[in-house]
Amino acid sequence: MDNYAAFIGEDSPDSAIRFLGAAEESFKGLAEMHFKRISYQDMVRQSWKAIGKFSRQDGLSLTPLVSSALKGMETYSPREGLMKYVNLLGRVLYSVIFLVSAPRHFTGADLAYAAHAGVPMPQVLVPLSGAIALLGALSILLGYKARVGAWLIVLFLVPVTLTMHRFWGLQDPMMQMMQTVNFLKNLSMLGAALMIAQFGSGPLSLRP
Repeated sequence: MDNYAAFIGEDSPDSAIRFLGAAEESFKGLAEMHFKRISYQDMVRQSWKAIGKFSRQDGLSLTPLVSSALKGMETYSPREGLMKYVNLLGRVLYSVIFLVSAPRHFTGADLAYAAHAGVPMPQVLVPLSGAIALLGALSILLGYKARVGAWLIVLFLVPVTLTMHRFWGLQDPMMQMMQTVNFLKNLSMLGAALMIAQFGSGPLSLRP
């Protein structure tokens, strides 16, 4: 007990007892918030509150170094630091399918397939759709005006989904199943594009 009193600069063990009480209160609050899944910042604020209560009671002041460190902890969250890279990974994974498929829109095979599917003016619309998809994917990947890029993806997906993946009316069960899967896949990508159009590309972006 005397060691604690010496550490905080007081001769009386009563001060050390109050210090331990404040620490116990802080740890109890942290444990309670952990089980309730309270945010990291709120946990730090609870500790800060308990230490500040002890300081006011005994007329002590924390050193500037400790004070600055604790206040800095309030603005830092390990989870938020990790989520920046998770967000970037999500943009990379989302963009890959467009970056891989868009160049094929400039090939003769895709032009012939689109013409067979009944796409009007395939020599113009197919390369144009490839350019739109490529620009939108790069915009989202780099986080450069990603909301605009997301709307480009929407502009690409809506007509492509309705013209190239018309599963209704197909007679071949295998073709119907394949086009149904492609139709639903495009719907999921369309939903993600609409979310990016609303919320942007997030952290680690060139120009959100």
